This record gives sequence, C-alpha cells and structure tokens, in this order.
Amino acid sequence: MKALVTGIHGFVGAYLKQHLLSLGYDVYGIDRYAHDKDTFPADITDRDRLGSVIKDIQPDEIYHLAGIANVAYGNVGDYYTVHAIGTLNLYEAVQRAGINPKILYVSTSNVYGIVPEEKQPIAEAQPMLPANHYGASKAAGEMVSHKYIADGLRIIIVRSFNHTGPGQTESFIIPKLIRAFAVKQPSLELGNTGTKRDFTDVRDVVKAYSLVVQKAVPGDVYNVCSGKVHSIHDIISSLKDLTGHSIRIKHTDSLKRAVDPAIFYGDNHRLKKLGWSAEIPMEQTLKDIINFYKQKPGAFEK
Repeated sequence: MKALVTGIHGFVGAYLKQHLLSLGYDVYGIDRYAHDKDTFPADITDRDRLGSVIKDIQPDEIYHLAGIANVAYGNVGDYYTVHAIGTLNLYEAVQRAGINPKILYVSTSNVYGIVPEEKQPIAEAQPMLPANHYGASKAAGEMVSHKYIADGLRIIIVRSFNHTGPGQTESFIIPKLIRAFAVKQPSLELGNTGTKRDFTDVRDVVKAYSLVVQKAVPGDVYNVCSGKVHSIHDIISSLKDLTGHSIRIKHTDSLKRAVDPAIFYGDNHRLKKLGWSAEIPMEQTLKDIINFYKQKPGAFEK
C-alpha cells in the first residue's frame, strides 16, 4: 500500500510518516525540499511539478497536510494560494493521473470562527464562519474538496483542533512555555492565560488521520480533538510542578489576539464511533516535550 503525504517534513507530517511506516505502508512525501530518497521536492502551488509527482508515485492514499500553519502569517494572500489553489492543483493532478486514491484533506477548527459557549463542544454541523484568513482559506479548501467529491474523488475532511507534542516549534504556545521553564527564565510575557483550549497529542492525531482514511465514507467531515479543555494558566501550573521552577507571567496587551474566545473545544463523538480515542493525557505530553528538549543538543541555553 502506497501513501503520499504532502508537507511530510512538517511537525505532523513527520509523525504521520512514522505511524504509516509502522502499519507497513510504503510512504512517499512531497515537500518544498527533499531530505531523503522517498521525498519529492515540489511546491503544491506548482501545478505541473505536482502532476508529475502524482503520476510517478500512483499512491493508494494521499494525506494532504501541506499548508501554512502560522495563524499570524504576514502575507494573507499566501494562505489562499496554498490552501485553496494548492488543494485544487492536487485534485487536478489526481484526475489527470487517472487514479482515485483515498484522500484526506486536513482542515482546521478555525473554520468555525467564534462559537458561543452555549454551542460548545463544537460539532461538525456548526456553520463555518471563519474569523481569520487562516480559517477562511482552509474553508475555501474544503469547498474545493466538495466540488471534487461531487466529481467522484474519495476525499474525507478532518477539522483539527489544537495539537502539540515533542518537536513542535516554539512559535506555538506550549513549546514556548516549556522552553521558558527549561532555561529557567525568571519571567515571560504572554497575552491572555485564562483562555481554555482543546489540545490533543500529535501522536493521537496521526492515528486519527489514518483511521479516518480507512473507515470514513468519502465526503464525511470529522473533528479531530480531545473534547477536553485546558487553560494556559493550568498548563503553566503543571509545568511548575514538573520542573520545580516558577515563572512570573507578565500580561501584555500587545500579545493578546484580536479574536480570542474564552473557551473553544470540540465534539469528537463522530471520530469515536470509528474506534478512536485520545490516549495520551496532557501531563504525559508535557513530560515528553520536556524530555525531548533535554535530549536535543543545543536546544536550550545551559
């Protein structure tokens, strides 16, 4: 069984590759830069190059992870070029190759926008009303997906909520906090630490992705989330207990997001019906990230 992962050298892509290999797949990747013989250098905005790679590999399954992960990315036009046009290019390449693999389109919970607390946990039936360009461009990719589902492509959509784990970059809140504790910073500037979010370990997330591809019906949409919430304040308290270090938090208005709901978490009952559940608790995730950075030479100041 051949699987193709776009964005294979990204944070989630690397974990997905290892998971699929453990299941006995032949795993190939598309990334802007090739780091091994099974990764093809290609940009998903390059229609011709993408078509050539798809034709050569002839994958049985495609996991479409490639995208811009930063919600605060500067050039907003790039979101749409990558998430909408890049996705269009992928589906066109599949059709031109004359194949019909199972395809996973990885969307985001940001497509839901601002959801009142009384309508949470957020189910897949919640309307898409994105409040930022990241969410809007991913929603555009979903609309492109539905057009090709109507054409007969076997596409399933997942909407991923926050996820973290060893190896995630420090531009995300949990690795940022862990670095601060690891180097024993006396203080740290943050925005709102009272917000509550739904976090899932990346190792559970990739298991959800492969399970959905195996069991879901094309056209279906699934939230990938833990169904639980953790405040940044609670995570800071856990890190204090795990490291024995205290940090003074400076609340800075400039770091607060313009759109930052007090609580945001998902309903994962559809995914659970397929047989999935989040197995790794937050405390274990935090411990594993701490250990990852301890073992990584030069990761932190000594």
